[in-house]
Amino acid sequence: MKCPFCGFENDKVVDSRESKEADSIRRRRECLKCGKRFTTYDASTKFPTWWSERRPPGEIRSPEGTEWLAAGVREATGSDQQAGADCK
Repeated sequence: MKCPFCGFENDKVVDSRESKEADSIRRRRECLKCGKRFTTYDASTKFPTWWSERRPPGEIRSPEGTEWLAAGVREATGSDQQAGADCK
C-alpha cells in the first residue's frame, strides 16, 4: 500500500476489523518511513457464478449452484472428502 503522505510503498497493519456494515474490512496502517497512520478499506464484490454448457441448440448460461462443479473437481483429483471436512 502506498502512503498517502510521503508515497513510500511499505507499511504495517496496526489494526484490522470489519466495518460497521460488515461489507468491508477496515485496516489502520502505519508508514514505515514517515510514521504517519492512515486507514484503508478492503471490500469484496460478490458476483454470481456463471458457467457455459455447450449443447446442440447453442450455449446455455446457468447461475444455479456449483455442487456439480465441486463433484467434478473431487472426481478429477481423486478426493472423496468434501472441502473443509478435515478442518476443525
